[in-house]
Amino acid sequence: MSDSGLKEYIPGKSISEVAKQYGFAAENIIKLGSNENVLGPSPKVKEILLKTLNNAGFNLGYYPDAMSESLIAGIYEQFPEIGSAAVVAGNGMDHILECLGRLLLEPNDKTLIHVPTFDYYEIITRWAKAEPVFFQTHLKDNFKLDLENFLAQITDKIKVVFLCCPNNPTGNILSWLEIEQILIKAEKVGAKVFLDEAYSEFAQKSYIDQVQNFSNLIVGKTFSKVYGLASLRIGWAVLPKQLLENYRKIQTPFNVNSLALLAAKTALEDQEYIQKSLELNLKGKNFLKTELEKLGFNVFESQTNFISFLAPSKDAKGFCLNLLTKGIIARNASLFRGSPDGLVRLTIGTETQNHKVIETIKNLSCK
Repeated sequence: MSDSGLKEYIPGKSISEVAKQYGFAAENIIKLGSNENVLGPSPKVKEILLKTLNNAGFNLGYYPDAMSESLIAGIYEQFPEIGSAAVVAGNGMDHILECLGRLLLEPNDKTLIHVPTFDYYEIITRWAKAEPVFFQTHLKDNFKLDLENFLAQITDKIKVVFLCCPNNPTGNILSWLEIEQILIKAEKVGAKVFLDEAYSEFAQKSYIDQVQNFSNLIVGKTFSKVYGLASLRIGWAVLPKQLLENYRKIQTPFNVNSLALLAAKTALEDQEYIQKSLELNLKGKNFLKTELEKLGFNVFESQTNFISFLAPSKDAKGFCLNLLTKGIIARNASLFRGSPDGLVRLTIGTETQNHKVIETIKNLSCK
């Protein structure tokens, strides 16, 4: 079988992988390479999961709620601004993207992707035997989208436009005016726009309220980031109501497990904990940015739970490897398609972790 240009998704390194490779105790490793919530989930999540597992009436042998109805009801309750649009859940946002690839793309179709950004959009495109069209953003412009030229790329060959807002790995955002113009142009040529809002809670701006107003807008969300449920793999999306029936036809059955559904609904309800996570993140982001700039690093503005900066001598691989030898996992973001040499992405940690990272980088810089 031809690979049609398929590429492997390269995830951030795990704690167990680094512990084995470098001989660290797992508890001494600082994992800041995959943009998880370093606090983990709300304590209420662990409490409800343990209670459920200890309940004699709960049976792991039964299939979960096929359509994730209880969680979706909770999402509508928490976000009434969704209005008349439809909500679906999946085994992570990645799974929802796979379903949308089956639904929206056919061989020889094209998708439009601004880079650098999340590599999975390209992977989904190639799985569908469609062709990704890449639109380069540039370091000198702080990765700002050249809207006029981007709009010119939205032709009748394009079937899906992928937007990441805030963007991974650059941390910047698009304005609603920019997104709206993209939606209008895409609608004219019959293209859908997938807006990835994995990090929108940190930017405190979401456009899920606009899906009911645009028949070609789909917004992807996740419980992996601010909600701290990355290991349970659960995402959701808001899509135009008229797409729901066909989406159900290609949706993998029983795609979200019972414990993930329960955990997500519980996490969604504990908004006090989410606020605590956001406050910790903002304080840590300001600290890391300030300290890295003092050390002479070029640090980019971020509306997320990570910051990106240029490594010394533009050697992101060497810089991240040096941190690994000290038990700190950062992300070599130069591996993202279209990224500049030297781009490093660092998740915001706890106060203790952030101070350890800065001290480690200071020591590395002195050598």
